[in-house]
Amino acid sequence: MKKIYCITLSMLLFSIALYSQEKSEKKAVEEPPYILSLEELMDISVVTASNKDEQLSKAPATIIVVTNEEIQERGYLELYDVLNDLPGFDLSRAFGDDDHYAYVRGYRKTTSDQMLLMIDGIIMNHLYNNNMNAYAQYPLSNIKQIEVVYGPASAIYGPNAFSGVINMITKKDGESDVRISVGQNNTNIIDMHLSKKTEDLLINFTGRLYQSDGPDFSGRTSMMEEELFTDPYLWGAFSQTNFTGNKSPTASNFIHPTISFKGLTVGNIGFFHESGLGSEFAGGTTLNAGTWQFKENTTYAKYETGNDNLTSKTLIKYRRSDIPGSSTFLWRWLSQDVDSFTLNPGEQYVVNGSDTVTNTTGNSQDYTTDVNYQYADYWQANNASYSLFQDFAYTPNDKVTINFGLKYERRVLNRDYVINTNEVAHTYVFAAEDIDRNNPLNPAVTGSFPFPARPDDATIDQHNHNTLVDRGAYLQTRWEIMSNLTFFGGLRFDHNSVWKEVYSPRIGLVYQPIPGLVTKAFWGTAFLEPSARILYGGWQGSLSNDNLVPEKMRTFEVSGSYTKGNFSGGLNAFYNTAPDAIGQGAGKVPINLGERRMTGAELSGKLLIRNYSSFLSRLRADLYVSYIKSEEDLTGDGSFVETGNMAPVKVRFILTSYLMDNLVVSFQNRYISEIKTVSTNPLGTIDAHFVSDVNIQYKNLLTDGLSFGVKIYNWMNVDYFHPGYRAGDAGEQGVNHALFNTSWYSSRLPQPERTIMFNIGYNF
Repeated sequence: MKKIYCITLSMLLFSIALYSQEKSEKKAVEEPPYILSLEELMDISVVTASNKDEQLSKAPATIIVVTNEEIQERGYLELYDVLNDLPGFDLSRAFGDDDHYAYVRGYRKTTSDQMLLMIDGIIMNHLYNNNMNAYAQYPLSNIKQIEVVYGPASAIYGPNAFSGVINMITKKDGESDVRISVGQNNTNIIDMHLSKKTEDLLINFTGRLYQSDGPDFSGRTSMMEEELFTDPYLWGAFSQTNFTGNKSPTASNFIHPTISFKGLTVGNIGFFHESGLGSEFAGGTTLNAGTWQFKENTTYAKYETGNDNLTSKTLIKYRRSDIPGSSTFLWRWLSQDVDSFTLNPGEQYVVNGSDTVTNTTGNSQDYTTDVNYQYADYWQANNASYSLFQDFAYTPNDKVTINFGLKYERRVLNRDYVINTNEVAHTYVFAAEDIDRNNPLNPAVTGSFPFPARPDDATIDQHNHNTLVDRGAYLQTRWEIMSNLTFFGGLRFDHNSVWKEVYSPRIGLVYQPIPGLVTKAFWGTAFLEPSARILYGGWQGSLSNDNLVPEKMRTFEVSGSYTKGNFSGGLNAFYNTAPDAIGQGAGKVPINLGERRMTGAELSGKLLIRNYSSFLSRLRADLYVSYIKSEEDLTGDGSFVETGNMAPVKVRFILTSYLMDNLVVSFQNRYISEIKTVSTNPLGTIDAHFVSDVNIQYKNLLTDGLSFGVKIYNWMNVDYFHPGYRAGDAGEQGVNHALFNTSWYSSRLPQPERTIMFNIGYNF
């Protein structure tokens, strides 16, 4: 009933807004200057599609822009919140070392991401595994707008702009902002953006401190029961450490200082992020309180100059992208029936050096022994890069613009993970008929665990590192054939010292037959390079192959949008094919042998009513409906099957109202249809769910710029799940059989129950 009530309420408000549109258009009330109209919102300036300023309606791509105003209205605290409300994204979240996986438009990857994540055009994807690492470390208070470009963008950006680009554009207006958020699960967030601007000088400092105990998933599935993380028979000496128990804390810090003077900007982006393993791994196999860490540091200088005809943008950067040697993985493995023997009445058997098992019955008894192994691993990967990007935009007249640029990058990448391991083995005796191992006959061993030494965090050595050199060049032409018809054509060439060369062409048309109506059509290609992790960094059970070549993407997309008055609607459809997809060959070695194909459509609608009444000063509704059919043939035999782990139908509906100008109430509603899992997941399906968040914020409380708000995630307290990562093959066999579990990945990932966050902010 709650689900039906919430859907009905949201649609009722949407209908009232539609009914009120004509009335609101007749009102002749002066509009607040800080609120954009829909026409203005749909035609703001963006930079990501072509790596230059252009109007959103004329950009050669499908783009969604999330403004700072929307971030504040909806109470977004981290980038995941933003992606969760956008079409085209299937998110699977474990709150662990891989905080979440983002599958875009039906393309599922498990060893790297398929989009570029950038801050002001500076790529943040991890050098080793190519993950966006779009976790809780990034503050949003300093963001002017987030530009999400859908579809292949390699013609401009080269490697890994495979399914699109996410570019976080920071504020450069001299305004400062301080925000504090506190809430359940001992979550505390401090965001600070300090800015000083004069005519020629701009100084910015942005920082974030984030700490949380993480959601409590104990008992939410049979493989997340607390006893699976504490049982001394499973964990032996680990049970005496602070790593036992079902817990997954997170801690992050982020700093981004910049100084800009007459076109020159010098800055540094650095963060440290640490988290437990969340619900990614099945209980009884892995202790999720082990901590995984990322450490990033990018020092850069940008220089922009030019005139009306020619502009130049130069970027030089040095980057370290590490997994520190204090990253831990704590796990266990069981070898069954290692030894079998018979004891006569009164006979004894000595195990583990001192434990004694005695046959106290009056008959001979058969026994068996299992050996339970516990492991403590420290993992490390250190990587560095040196980069130069030079971009130009040449405008010989008002009809033609030519973008072109060069890239040089030298990457020093970890080959194999450095893994320091210690192992402890304990033997347990059971009666032969005790098949389920319910009654061990000797006590659990609970002494101290001998942790190994940690690897050196700073070392980049020639023995275990490969040097890769990337060179790239691109050219894109924009030609306004007529006042309402624009042609785009581009070609990029990339050469890598390992995977050699790739060409990325792209062409498109933007046509505006009447005012307000924009149609676009594109054909293009992109490529996703195999990350260093999958080229080199394999281990038993997750192998690597240094002969892999980039995965390719070919796409054809058409779209149309119409904006008039208070309403805007759009529809886009795409067909993507991906040859050279990476699958598993003999012995589970990854090879390029497969193909993927994705067909989809996305419907969008926006409604904005301003100054409707003295009570309701603004009402906005955003609707996204998407459909995707994703198939893959990763065996190379020509048989396509449903990809799995992605919902065919997704609906996002956001309703935001301003009451009496200063009180903002925003509902973010999401319906995700039933998900068919990957074939290795014994559950088969993940149930459909409808989840709603609400943010309530009062602006200009007591004084201008001071705001107070409360964000309630999952306010209806829905019990829902995401599909498990990778194979998701652990099943839910229950506590009694967890001892024998030989699968790593949880089959389904519980999502947080109702969670409340309070925040206070001051803009000055």
